[in-house]
Amino acid sequence: MANVTVSTKVDNFMTGTSQFATGLTASTTQTQGGGLALTNVINDVTTVANANDAVVLPTAAADNRTTVFNNGANVLQVFPASGDNLGNGANASTTIDPGEFGVFTAKDSTNLIGVISTPSNGVTLHTGSGTLTRAQ
Repeated sequence: MANVTVSTKVDNFMTGTSQFATGLTASTTQTQGGGLALTNVINDVTTVANANDAVVLPTAAADNRTTVFNNGANVLQVFPASGDNLGNGANASTTIDPGEFGVFTAKDSTNLIGVISTPSNGVTLHTGSGTLTRAQ
């Protein structure tokens, strides 16, 4: 699958500041505690050396949004911050295939909604209530 094209100039319209990071390397620990902590609104992970190398989203705060692009060679494992829920249980991860991306929006201070692009299968929706919907 082709990589996702990510512009090198993306502005956060809320603050007017650039919130973009590229050239990120996922942690080989493959754990929530050791995963690469994401600190930007848009994160372009370009190195995923092994399947399930990990990144960790920022702590949930209502309406905060974090986008993660996987431009690495392997499946990227995405963990919520400690105690947060991506829709499949507190602290449980989700994955993003190579060439795909995910957008994670906090509903409140604990629960996030994650939309993962899956070009061959539509969109996967993870909600804080633990449900999963796949649309084509």
